[in-house]
Amino acid sequence: MSNAPIKTDYGLYPATPGFRVQLGDYGVWKGKEWCRLGNINNDFGLIFFNKTIEETDTIESCDCGVTISSGTSIDGTSDNATTGTELSFNANGSIHYKAHITKIERFSSIQNEVFSFMKKYLEQGIWDSKYWIAVEINYADNLLSFQSSSKGSKVRLHGNIEDELNLAKADFNLNFKYEKASINCIQFNGVEQFAGAKFVGFDRTGLFKKTYNPGYQGEAFNFEIASEQSTY
Repeated sequence: MSNAPIKTDYGLYPATPGFRVQLGDYGVWKGKEWCRLGNINNDFGLIFFNKTIEETDTIESCDCGVTISSGTSIDGTSDNATTGTELSFNANGSIHYKAHITKIERFSSIQNEVFSFMKKYLEQGIWDSKYWIAVEINYADNLLSFQSSSKGSKVRLHGNIEDELNLAKADFNLNFKYEKASINCIQFNGVEQFAGAKFVGFDRTGLFKKTYNPGYQGEAFNFEIASEQSTY
């Protein structure tokens, strides 16, 4: 396995309840579950990989296994118009995610530094070929993320229609009500926090693209914020 090429996960794994990652964290994937084992700087001494921090202004959103229906109601005058969006979650693990990405922190030399590190410790028998490293962390100042824990869960979002029509802020300032609740939620506004991560690891067959896939209805999603723009 010492000559195993690197595999890069170009898909952003979004912040969901219980999923938190720091740059340099390593671990294994068990199905769709991330199992963190540690951080390379803590477990392998000080690792001085080149890093870049990019300021950005990007809205990322995704619905995976979610049926969306919406409508508008008017209470008295048009000034009180409200919009409502109902999210119906079709399976355990279905996700509704939206984030205003403001910063991306990444290791800037994957092939020359990260891959060399993994290869070195793999040859010494210290690294496992099943390990993945978080090489990019996305941060957002506004985020709303729902993940269902059972089929048939529902959430209704509602707010002033002007908020909904402002695409840069849509969802973030809306209130929500669980109608059939078996759902976990992350929501924050105005404070920059973790919004998602990208990973690299080994593969016998070479470079390939891997996307987050909850594994139902044949659906998968891949964010287009992209590592493709990085000189990996």
